[in-house]
Amino acid sequence: MTSTTSFVDLGVPARMAEALTAAGMTQAFPVQAITLPDALAGRDLCGRAPTGSGKTLGFGIPLMARVGQASPNRPTGLVLVPTRELAEQVQRAFVPLGRAAWRFVQAIYGGAPMGGQIHSLKKGASVIVATPGRLLDIIEQGHCDLSGIEVCVIDEADRMADLGFMPDVRRILDMTPSTRQTMLWSATLDGAVNELVRDYLKDPAMHDLVGEVHNGPVEHRFVVQPAMQRLDATVELLETHGPTIMFVKTRFGVDDVTAALMNAGVRAGSLHGARTQQARSRTLEDFKRGKVQVLVATDVAARGIHVDNVELVVHYDLPDNDKDYQHRSGRTGRAGQSGTVVAFVPPSRKRVAQRLVDSLEHEVVWSDGARPNVRTDRPAIEADVRDSREDRPRGNRSFERPGYGDRSGAPRGDRPSYGDRPSYGAPRSDRPSYGERSRDDRPRGDRPAAYGDRPAHGDRPAYGDRNRSDRPAYGAPRGDRPSYGDRPRGDRPAYGAPRSDRPAYGADRPAHGDRTRDDRPRGDRPAYGERTGAPRSQRPATTGGRPAGPARRPR
Repeated sequence: MTSTTSFVDLGVPARMAEALTAAGMTQAFPVQAITLPDALAGRDLCGRAPTGSGKTLGFGIPLMARVGQASPNRPTGLVLVPTRELAEQVQRAFVPLGRAAWRFVQAIYGGAPMGGQIHSLKKGASVIVATPGRLLDIIEQGHCDLSGIEVCVIDEADRMADLGFMPDVRRILDMTPSTRQTMLWSATLDGAVNELVRDYLKDPAMHDLVGEVHNGPVEHRFVVQPAMQRLDATVELLETHGPTIMFVKTRFGVDDVTAALMNAGVRAGSLHGARTQQARSRTLEDFKRGKVQVLVATDVAARGIHVDNVELVVHYDLPDNDKDYQHRSGRTGRAGQSGTVVAFVPPSRKRVAQRLVDSLEHEVVWSDGARPNVRTDRPAIEADVRDSREDRPRGNRSFERPGYGDRSGAPRGDRPSYGDRPSYGAPRSDRPSYGERSRDDRPRGDRPAAYGDRPAHGDRPAYGDRNRSDRPAYGAPRGDRPSYGDRPRGDRPAYGAPRSDRPAYGADRPAHGDRTRDDRPRGDRPAYGERTGAPRSQRPATTGGRPAGPARRPR
């Protein structure tokens, strides 16, 4: 079949073919012409096609033609995609098909309010385009039942495997009936994708269209450029190109490059996973409408994002492998349009880039980036230093300093050269050598000798001659202070004498053994033996004059 085949000739329902014609699509792309007959016949299908080849309608047309009307919370068609942006794009592509077939399409993905998505399911959405994580959340809440699925599509299956979604995909497929029709699209069919095909597809029709689909002419250039000069080189490229997508490896790098481009006067927008879904959708829509010239993104935008007339793709950071390079570069040259792909290669990563080029099927042109112009406002001496730095050997890191071998006869000011200096043991100037100097020959100003000959410090007498003023000798009375035995202690009586009016221990006080309980007055408190059996509420206070407290509450 050729690319000029009409949709009616391929078996597409007339009402749906009219809707496609109204949308400006009168002829089928090669991918659609090859896969539509098998898909419309109800066969399982496994396809491998490059991005931008028109495979979205290749599985969307048979999906809309075969699914029936859904009941509340029981959709009949399911499309699994790896990213939010791809879910929105597929939903928009299905809108004219859904109107023609009287089928409502709902996108289900994270980052958007869940209430509206649940409401659409309750109203009977027939086809859902979902990311695996959000769909499982809605299923676990009881708002979606996959037992009525008639057609299931897995798009970008290799990307699902890269992002770790394959266990979730298997859980979802296990919830669908075994009688469903399954269509799987992937850029590669190895590893986990091959296992998925083997376990869930029944006698699929295999279509490998990578070599048969011809996109528009795309020029691939690898530019060797230092990392600090990539931004200036990008600004120069943007002066001669239109809509551009730049790929940066990290989120922080995306924000930094976007801010630098805006400071240079370029209208740029950022797209990465840390931004909210509303901000990502708004940025992507501004780029499609031409309000933003450059879309700076991580690999989240490398798959499934279709923007018409992208003229330039810039790999600001090199991708990790050839598969990521293919998906990034697939944003340009879509639907027969021409494009340019430029990858900046730091000099230290030329070998890595060469291995990447060897694994590609494209013809790549290597070039060296332009060197920055020398600033004329700098002093001439700095330019001379820079020139000498470029001419000298690489291992020498000095600037104006001559080489080691050239320095031997170059005096530095009044300092003698290395060969004119005295030898190791020779005396330096008038200072005698270490062994010829004696302690007595070393005058140290007015400092006395270390031992013996040193006079007394100032007026301080020697240790034995020192008189400690009027301080009495040890044991002698000090001043007018009487000795210990002669010191009176006020009116305090001597030890053992009666203190004030208190009689002595034995005077007028009965001995311990002569005292009885009756001799000790205790107020009105009865004796110990007289208290036995009396209730607590009627007992007198324990101290004389104090009333008894309230009775305790029984336990």
